[in-house]
Amino acid sequence: MKKILLGLVAVTAVAAPIAMAGSAQAYTPPATPSPYVDTAVTDPTSGVTTIIKDIDLNVHLGDGSQWYHEFDLNYSRGGDGVVTFDGVGKQWDNGGEIITGSIDTNNHTVTYVAKYLNASGQFDGRVWDVVTPAPTSIATSGDIDFTGVWNGIDMTGGFHNVPAADPVSVPGNHGQYVSGAVKAGFKGKALAAIAQDVTLVGPYTGQHA
Repeated sequence: MKKILLGLVAVTAVAAPIAMAGSAQAYTPPATPSPYVDTAVTDPTSGVTTIIKDIDLNVHLGDGSQWYHEFDLNYSRGGDGVVTFDGVGKQWDNGGEIITGSIDTNNHTVTYVAKYLNASGQFDGRVWDVVTPAPTSIATSGDIDFTGVWNGIDMTGGFHNVPAADPVSVPGNHGQYVSGAVKAGFKGKALAAIAQDVTLVGPYTGQHA
């Protein structure tokens, strides 16, 4: 189910600081091999069935001996350091999970909501909002680990195969402004004064000399 889509997809979820870690500290799942690869999950809203193949997010509560989730995600690379995702997942006590969320690699926050399905493949009313996971490194792509607390229980997990988000947009820089001033005819002391004022950024908007 591996897709990387361009453009930012809006989702509704709870934002939380995350503990991010790089590949050298990649999350180790409590269950290997994966217990949910090749599991079919059907989204009751769209009717689309997905076979879990790539584990792009796995997360456990406590020691992971009972509460352990795996998800196959579609990532959407957005702007300003944000990567959004949706997909399907599974845990032993449900018929599947439908997940949406985002990773803000600039502000180090993660948001996601996973809705549980029953054995008949319908939403059963249980919704898992991530509210307290928080950062362990500056990783912005590849493996991004997180830790936190959910409902009073320690929570540990990791995203995998995360694409690099587009960087935070910069409206302009000081060099651009100075270059514009030169084209506008400034030179000598007048140009030096402009060059020394680093708060002047972006396209030159002043008068011509």
